[in-house]
Amino acid sequence: MKEKLNTMTDTTCGFRHRVPCLMNNKCTLDTEKSGCYYDFDEQKLIMEFFVILVTPVWTFPERDVLVKMDGGSIKFWGCSNEYKRRRRDVIEDDIDFERFESMNKRDVNGTETGADSSSETNFVAATTVGVCSVVFMTALLTLLVVRMRKQRSEDVELL
Repeated sequence: MKEKLNTMTDTTCGFRHRVPCLMNNKCTLDTEKSGCYYDFDEQKLIMEFFVILVTPVWTFPERDVLVKMDGGSIKFWGCSNEYKRRRRDVIEDDIDFERFESMNKRDVNGTETGADSSSETNFVAATTVGVCSVVFMTALLTLLVVRMRKQRSEDVELL
């Protein structure tokens, strides 16, 4: 999306169609600083542009004439140039999977697990779930018994 906003060759998209000094070549777009971000609190897409003026100006009114947009929207859809669709697609294309070490599961004794080890893995998972369930139930029953005893002691004090 940043590429679409910062383009200087697209006939539809980009800051260059809305910023006066970019339209008349009196400034250049600072592509490192320009771009967009999403403000979650306001739930708005914020598009920022930064320009470098070819001829410096000394007053705010002069600057506003060159830099201030007249209104309208900055398009980043329906562009005439071809762009990659998503940033994550670009990131996935650049990943060198050969660099990453493949991690194989190992048994307790350090040997690699074979294809027949899935039953042992399921047994361990089922056992873990069972043990955790028993511990949880025991804690709940203990809490119930403690509250019942406390309630009885309060009832005895009332008599």
